Amino acid sequence: MKRVLYVWEDTPYPIKPQVATDLTKPTSIQTEVAYLKLGDLEVAVIPGEIYPELVLGKVQDPPDKGADFPDAPIEPAIYAQMKGKHKMLIGLGNDEIGYLIPKRQWDVKPPFCYGLTKAQYGEENSCGPDAAPVICNAFADLVKAPASKEGEKAKK
Repeated sequence: MKRVLYVWEDTPYPIKPQVATDLTKPTSIQTEVAYLKLGDLEVAVIPGEIYPELVLGKVQDPPDKGADFPDAPIEPAIYAQMKGKHKMLIGLGNDEIGYLIPKRQWDVKPPFCYGLTKAQYGEENSCGPDAAPVICNAFADLVKAPASKEGEKAKK
């Protein structure tokens, strides 16, 4: 897929995104998450194929000894951030950035998790080990954000 790559500046919210030209350095892509609240229904729109552990708050703890990032913090679960009576998730929403894998389950270096002899399938179809933390934390920021003025008017 052809898409613009940006210089990774250790933040998902760079002040001035710069197009990456040196591919030996860390890069990032631009994507989006969305949050919609309609009465008792809350909807999360996620731009990839998110592992259910990240939605339901079931990230392996303690992590497998073969994991590449066993000390990574557990990402905020998508459904735990939503307080509505009904919750819904739309995956591949507005983008396809690959699999979103809990960072502490990331596994491309030997020894491999679960006694496997090679790396698992999901990692080769992901943007990288930081994709899930960035997406889950961006969703948390979105849910916590105050309602827009248009939303406030609609409530009245």
